[in-house]
This record gives sequence, structure tokens and C-alpha cells, in this order.
Amino acid sequence: MPGESMVSEFVRLFPDDLKQPTSEVFVPGPLRLTLARPFWPHLSPIHALAVVIDLVTIAIGALVIAQLAHVNLWVSIGVTAVAYQTVGTFLRGCSLGTWWLRTGRRRLRVKAPLALLLLLATSTPTGAQNTTFKPEVGQAGKDVVWVPSPEVTVQRMLDLAKVTPQDFVIDLGSGDGRNVIGAAKRGANALGVEYNPDMVDLSKRLAKEAGVADKAQFVQGDMFVADISKANVMALFLLPSNLLRLREKFLDLRPGSRIVSNTFSIQDWTADETVTVDNCEQWCTVMLYIVPAKVGGTWRVGSDVLELKQEYQMVSGTLTSGGQSTPVSGSLKGADLTLKAGNRAITGSVQGNQINGTVTDGSAKSSWRATR
Repeated sequence: MPGESMVSEFVRLFPDDLKQPTSEVFVPGPLRLTLARPFWPHLSPIHALAVVIDLVTIAIGALVIAQLAHVNLWVSIGVTAVAYQTVGTFLRGCSLGTWWLRTGRRRLRVKAPLALLLLLATSTPTGAQNTTFKPEVGQAGKDVVWVPSPEVTVQRMLDLAKVTPQDFVIDLGSGDGRNVIGAAKRGANALGVEYNPDMVDLSKRLAKEAGVADKAQFVQGDMFVADISKANVMALFLLPSNLLRLREKFLDLRPGSRIVSNTFSIQDWTADETVTVDNCEQWCTVMLYIVPAKVGGTWRVGSDVLELKQEYQMVSGTLTSGGQSTPVSGSLKGADLTLKAGNRAITGSVQGNQINGTVTDGSAKSSWRATR
């Protein structure tokens, strides 16, 4: 550059008389603050306002990014500040606060949204959108907080339910999917219903890593409205209040379906089997419930009448024969009925509105059939 031109340019950039009043903002770079002596004594209100706008914008942007990207606030502030300066330099050669004061509100309405989008895009740390979700024990959910079952308890639950490749297992409030994945590793098809979408994504990833994504499926949904009719095994870790709300749905499952519950029981329903898990420090009790057939009502056994009352798997009633009534009592294990009527032992298999079985009276045995 010729000497005269260089001098002219220098004079233009650094005018001698900084005291002259002007409405022009002379901060040429974004967030340009200097410790040079001539700067601070001549800092005009418009310069200060530009700085305040810049700092407030960075603070708000950093808070938003820290929340959305789940990154440390200080990291977010640093990245946002650098990105903010970069955007300002790229778009206008100055800070966005300076530009705003120069151009006025009208142009800001048109171009500020574009600048904000570019700011957010450039200030998001690389890979922030792929941040791996990590659940925390005790985190709140829709109906229950998340507490994982110990792996040893999961395996004992599946053992007690005798899960095989022929089973379809459902876990309501499946969390990180460990019950479902454990069942899938045993060859069963399994489904987890979880309200938290982050947990659902985590479960799918863990199932894929375990090599059982083809058998372990997960859906986002409300456990109280989920369709469980196809399940023959329920593997659960829910609060008593949750289990109580689900109790009627459990009783509508096919007779013989198994429900295993970690620690918490189903109100008023006595478990068919309760075990304590060995080598376990916490959440070490597992209960098995076998869904009973529904036998309450009046049955005809030839010319005899069998009246039965049912409370879950426990059965009582009377058998009326030849005008004489005999008390009966017994239990159900799925569809298998066992009754005692005086000296007679009665066994049978319930199939809808029909029971077929055997009556044993002393050494004599005979078949019997009841219809409803």
C-alpha cells in the first residue's frame, strides 16, 4: 500500500479527537475490550450498552445450550462466547450487540433469527446431540422412581417363573430393560413398556449390545393402559400401589400365567411361592403368583350341585348330593383344581365352563365332569 494511503487508513481507524460526540459505534470487533489507556476514559454509553447486550446474549445462550445438550455450564459459556464472536465476525464484522445498535430494531427482526440459529448450531459441542443418556437411581418417573433390580435378583425371578423359549414375557415400567433382556437371553420373546423415552432408547441400545434385539422389544407407553393379554409371564419391580391398580388385569391373564415380583407383594393375593435371593444385599425377595382359573359360581355334576366361592387361588363352597350338603375347600394352581369334600378328594382341570377330573373315595377312583 502506498505511504499516503497507509497514513489515511491509520487516521481513519484511529481518529485523534476521541472526544468528539458521535452516535457511531466504533467497536470494530465482537466483544472488543481493551486495556489501552485511551479506551476507558472515552467509553461512551453506547459502547457500554453494546457490551451488556453481548454478555447477556452469551449468558442466555449458554444456559439454553447447557440444558439442551446436558453439558457443564462453564463449558457451555466458553463455547457460546467463542461461537458468538465467530458469528458476529462472520455476519457483520462486529459483535451482534454492536450491530443491533447500529442497524436498529427493524433489521434485527429480519436477520436476528438467522443469526440465533447459526449461533446455536455452531455453539453446540461436537457430538452433543449424541450424548449418551445415563439414568440415575431414584430418578422420578410418571408413576414410580427408577431403582434397578440387582442382576442376581433378576436371574432368580426368571428362575422362579421358569422362563423358557416358549414364553412371552412382559415387564411394565421396564426401566433400563434388564428383566426383558434377561428373559430374551433365555430364548423367550419379551416386551418392555416404559414411559420415559430416554429409558426406552437406552434399553434398545443395551439389548442390541447384548445380541438379543430380535427378541427383546421396547415401547414407550403407560403401563396402566398397556395390552398385556398375550403375556404368560410378567416380570415386575413395582410399588404396591402400582401392583394394586394392575391386579385385575393380572387376573384376566390366561390361567397358569406366572407373575414374579421383586420385593413388593400384590395386596390381598397370597403368593404361591416366596424365596429369598442368595448372595444379595438389597431387593432380595421374589414372589411368584400363578394366575388361577375363574371357578366361582354354580356347577352341575350330574344330578349334584357344586357351589364354589373363590378368593384368588383359594376355593370354598358346598357339594349338594341327594339333598345333603357337604362343605368343600381347596385351591387352584393355574387351571388345576384340588378340592376336599368330606372323605372325597377331587381333582380336575378347568377349561372355561367345564371341569374334568377324578374323584378319589378311599381306594375307589372315578372320573367326574362339572359344567357351568
